[in-house]
Amino acid sequence: MQKSCPICGELNNCEMNNPDKACWCTTMSFPANIFEKISEADVGRVCVCKNCVENAEE
Repeated sequence: MQKSCPICGELNNCEMNNPDKACWCTTMSFPANIFEKISEADVGRVCVCKNCVENAEE
């Protein structure tokens, strides 16, 4: 998995490939408009960071 957020470029802290730890994203709700901010090719492939998810909810 790519380690940088496709929106802001900061680390996304993805843990989906870590079998010993649950990723922060598994407990978050993602607003629909967050996916409009990244390329169609990256949806489901590149992780957005927690800050961008939280800011998209505003």
